[in-house]
Amino acid sequence: MRGVSHSKEDSSRDSSLLRLLLANKKISRRTTGDPHSSSRSTMVNERDPLVKNGHSADEENLRRLKGYQWWAFLVTFGGYFMSHFSRKCYSTVKQQLQSTAGYSPLILSEMDTVFMGTYAAGTAVMGNWFCDKKSVENRGLIFGLWTCHQYMGDITAGVCTAVVLGAGAPYWWALLIPSVCNVAWAFLTVRLVADPADMGIITPEVRIRMEKLAAKKAAEGDHVVDEGPAPITYVAALQIPMVANYAFAFGFFKLTNYVLFFWLPYFLGKHFDPVTANLIASLYSVGMMPGGIIVGVVSDLFGGRRASVIGTFMGCLFIFLFIFSKCSETLTAIPLLVMLAIMGILVGGPNNIITSAVAADLSSHPSVRGNNKSLGTVTGLINGCGSITASIGLLAVGPLQAAFGWSSVWVFLMGATATGTLLLGSKIKEELFPAPAGYHEVEANLAV
Repeated sequence: MRGVSHSKEDSSRDSSLLRLLLANKKISRRTTGDPHSSSRSTMVNERDPLVKNGHSADEENLRRLKGYQWWAFLVTFGGYFMSHFSRKCYSTVKQQLQSTAGYSPLILSEMDTVFMGTYAAGTAVMGNWFCDKKSVENRGLIFGLWTCHQYMGDITAGVCTAVVLGAGAPYWWALLIPSVCNVAWAFLTVRLVADPADMGIITPEVRIRMEKLAAKKAAEGDHVVDEGPAPITYVAALQIPMVANYAFAFGFFKLTNYVLFFWLPYFLGKHFDPVTANLIASLYSVGMMPGGIIVGVVSDLFGGRRASVIGTFMGCLFIFLFIFSKCSETLTAIPLLVMLAIMGILVGGPNNIITSAVAADLSSHPSVRGNNKSLGTVTGLINGCGSITASIGLLAVGPLQAAFGWSSVWVFLMGATATGTLLLGSKIKEELFPAPAGYHEVEANLAV
């Protein structure tokens, strides 16, 4: 009975949205005075403005959409901040887990693998709410800012652990504090509206879906009921151009990120006291925050050529990893601080942008246009591949550093960085040497 009731509620909501959409069309036709406009295709895409012809219904939709965006940004930002706060605190007490609990480097590697294997989660809430033309044009900047949640959480965790250990408190306080914070923020998260359609707001995605429903009803009769867009399968997501390449490339980039993320405090703890080691490691996370913003802004300025910017960052990271492979055991605190901050920028930028703006770009392909659930599938697929690749790669870190020293770990990361960049080679070539004008439009029409 609950399923039947839910279906009726969805049908009632979608019928109301359809009536509102048809009313908007009537207003538009009266405004333009074009008697033939009803027979023309009204298909839109995410880059079309939400306000058309200045009529009041669309202006009200845009006003309500903009009015809720800040809340969607805040709640999702805070939720991910809490998640990263929790998981970073676990990695900052590895020295204590080894010395107090007796865990070996191999066990710590296996713990990282188990954690990463269960971390393949993502959200499409930001994509649902930031869908107006202005937001799409500034997608790199918006998502670059939003993905700072990870690094603010990481920095907070490093400071929290430093304070706990500096005060002489048991190390498990560094795990308890973020757990309590997560529970408190959950009360805000459950009140978040995930989709503008649930508030009766006609966005471009909703408009496309309603137009498809109207066409289907015209062809098959009024008995057709809209149950909302069905989530696309992972197989269908992999068929979207470049999704597979980005998914596996992100796996190697994420491996590089999480080796540094999980093992920097441990590595630095061999040369500095625990408090100093955690504070130095935090510089890596500090650098990752502007990294996402820089990649987002630069790729926006260059017309969304994100693969080329990512490739440039990864090439520079390769050089820094080479320096680490030669000098990491002898570097003093100041050079380490500078290098880790720069490496944070180089790693954070591509990792941030792939799981946010790039995923949103890919989910806007004509083959899935009008399906607001495609972003969640694409993001989940990219994160899932990243987590699997990273979790497998993390198994090698403990044995590598125990058998051959930390130089071997940096060489291992150089290989991961190079492999991920090569997987984006075709996209980089396409961006640097674009196809003749009109080619992509023909290709997009064939895909619809």
